[in-house]
Amino acid sequence: NIKKDDIVILELSSFQLENTYSKYIDYGIITNLSSNHFDSVFSKEVYIASKLKLIKLSKKNYLPQEIYNKYKILKKYIKIEDLF
Repeated sequence: NIKKDDIVILELSSFQLENTYSKYIDYGIITNLSSNHFDSVFSKEVYIASKLKLIKLSKKNYLPQEIYNKYKILKKYIKIEDLF
């Protein structure tokens, strides 16, 4: 039973994020976009878009600088909202 003031920490996979639409996430933290996961997903683009979807679902986000820089480039090519 989660209470209003409880803090809940979740690790969400790209698969879980694909089907998550709740905007009740206070802080979203993307720690990596790892190429070693590409072989277990539908496509590289869907994997990346799934992870970056956390940005849209969270009130505040943290991305390491290298991912932020890549995201600025990737968002020109991947429309996250078109994939879900």
